[in-house]
Amino acid sequence: MSQRDQERIKTEQEFFKDEYTDHMVYEHLARGERHLDLRGLMLRLAKMEKEHMKTWEAVLISEGAFPSAPLFAWVKVLGFGAIKRLFGIAFMSKLLERNEIEGINAYYSSLNSNIVKGKTKGYVKRIIKEEQMHERELLSLIETHEGSLGYMKSIVFGLSDGLVEVLAAVAGLAAFVSSAPIVVVGGIIVGVAGTLSMAGGAYLSSKSQNIVSKAIEERTHKLRMTEPTKDAYYTGVFYFVGSLVPLIPFLFGMTGYFGIAVAVLLDILALVMASIVIGVVSDTSIKKRSLEMIIITLGAAAVTIIIGSLARLYFGVAI
Repeated sequence: MSQRDQERIKTEQEFFKDEYTDHMVYEHLARGERHLDLRGLMLRLAKMEKEHMKTWEAVLISEGAFPSAPLFAWVKVLGFGAIKRLFGIAFMSKLLERNEIEGINAYYSSLNSNIVKGKTKGYVKRIIKEEQMHERELLSLIETHEGSLGYMKSIVFGLSDGLVEVLAAVAGLAAFVSSAPIVVVGGIIVGVAGTLSMAGGAYLSSKSQNIVSKAIEERTHKLRMTEPTKDAYYTGVFYFVGSLVPLIPFLFGMTGYFGIAVAVLLDILALVMASIVIGVVSDTSIKKRSLEMIIITLGAAAVTIIIGSLARLYFGVAI
């Protein structure tokens, strides 16, 4: 078998595994869905993904290859189930839409590089059309639940702000004093103050947005309203949750630059997870968003560490 044939079969195996996994994901989500319309959609998508899987199975067998099921498909299945429970149907649909787009791009790549050949090209073109239909159905589902997706933005932005702002304050304080309890108390004070400020700002912002929306509705007949109290609640609560992350090492008695290093590491891990959610919700690059947030966080922490270290040196404080 030529290298080109081996490459083609490898690509077809990947397509088979992807369709196999997606079929399992949609089937799993359908079983746990209480809304009949959403359950029906998931079952339709599961059926179509199964047909795609069967197509690639037949192609591989015709070429003398054995289609092997993905070993860790269950990880993705359980992952999507957990995401739905944690973040809701709107966010999960957004993630599924992103997954469909990645699949479509992979199929287009196989056509452009001439990896697939003969009648298999026809299969790829048909599957692309059906995957695009999946994307449209998921977009429709997202629009239906757009309100809950809006609150997801409040949650994530509140969380990320808490992570960045309180880490900067804690890093500067930990470089200034050597007492873990003082750092914790200082961090909590900053976190509470930030929570009240963020919640109040989110409330006023949401209320102003509703005023603008009413004015737009008079001209366009499209009204998009938010609930200011919910925006304030989600932003404030998750800001405070984020503010607790950089305090964890100091709660366990760590001090000084070692405590700062652990706090920065925990913050980076939390920011990467927040960046994934932001990237999915806003249709932006997850890598770019993660890098941007990490650079801002490290920059803010570095500045406050320098200020705290200079203050400690100048005042000779050793608490």
